[in-house]
Amino acid sequence: MITTNIGIISHIRSNYVKLFDLYSTEQLNKVPEGFNNNILWNLGHLLVTDEIMFYQAAGRPANLDEQFIARFRRGTRPEGALSEADTEKIKQEMQHALLRVQEDHQQGKFAAYTPMTLSSGIVINNIGDAIAFAGYHHGLHTAAINNLRKFI
Repeated sequence: MITTNIGIISHIRSNYVKLFDLYSTEQLNKVPEGFNNNILWNLGHLLVTDEIMFYQAAGRPANLDEQFIARFRRGTRPEGALSEADTEKIKQEMQHALLRVQEDHQQGKFAAYTPMTLSSGIVINNIGDAIAFAGYHHGLHTAAINNLRKFI
């Protein structure tokens, strides 16, 4: 089941990566009137949320630096435009992070997992639960991104 869920998330992310070819960094940074965030924030937020649910909850070292995590974690908003380098980092992570997760799972690196209760009340007991929830979370942000695309 984990492999299936990673495949679903990977498919969603491949669609996200196409956005980098369709829009400029300026467009991806745009916060339309009436919105609190932009496309880049949504993508960075997904990466950070997955990092927290997959790695931190398993007691593993972070693959993203603390500044990146602080910038996109739950409860944040864009604080100024991201640079081309930041945009490229998000694109690269969107393309490669799930491969790392799959390899780490196969190597048993998520065996020691501390259960967590999300703000929605959903309890994540293990890496399988976290990956399943990540698919749902990506779906929520796909809707948000599609709404933002109408205004850029």
